Amino acid sequence: MHGDDGSSLTDTCSFTVTVTDTQPPVLAACPANITQAADPGVCTALVNYTAPSATDNCSAVTVVCAPAAGTVFASGTTTVTCTATDGSSLTDTCSFTVTVTDTQPPVLAACPANITQAADPGVCTALVNYTRPSATDNCSAVTVVCAPAAGTVFASGTTTVTCTATDASSLTDTCSFTVTVTDTQPPVLAACPANITQAADPGVCTALVNYTAPSATIIVQR
Repeated sequence: MHGDDGSSLTDTCSFTVTVTDTQPPVLAACPANITQAADPGVCTALVNYTAPSATDNCSAVTVVCAPAAGTVFASGTTTVTCTATDGSSLTDTCSFTVTVTDTQPPVLAACPANITQAADPGVCTALVNYTRPSATDNCSAVTVVCAPAAGTVFASGTTTVTCTATDASSLTDTCSFTVTVTDTQPPVLAACPANITQAADPGVCTALVNYTAPSATIIVQR
């Protein structure tokens, strides 16, 4: 370049200065972990939360969380990730969990009606069968167990049967009914003694008569 030659003539040059943004945005803390019961009758929950805010040294920041607030979350634990992005496409992330729990017990259909059944022939018990009730649940398959079970030999008298439905979350519903075994079999006499012919006792017109009473068998009650 030439200096001032005394004639006020000049020469110039130029260069650029580029300032780059290398500082990512900064997210405020994510929401705390969320635990929420499933909505009535289903195994999911609509969950709302407040997305965290973020700041940046240069530009406005966009914050996106996935799954978004207002999403229907499935039963179990889901991780939500929130990402802040600035105008230079720099990012910051944080995460929290949403846990949907099953708090709804299964529902048993009505238990069988009370049962009254005669004792089986020759014994004082009865083998009793019945149809185990069904059950439904909002989340999982259900196991139904009745005690005493169908096909059990029930003793004479009244026994209470309790049926319990259990779902995968160990929640239960119960119902009960009674089984009454009645004795409808009369006792059985052995043959009566043979007909007796006996002379009147001396001097009277009567006779003192002895005989052996017949035996009998019965169904022994418990």
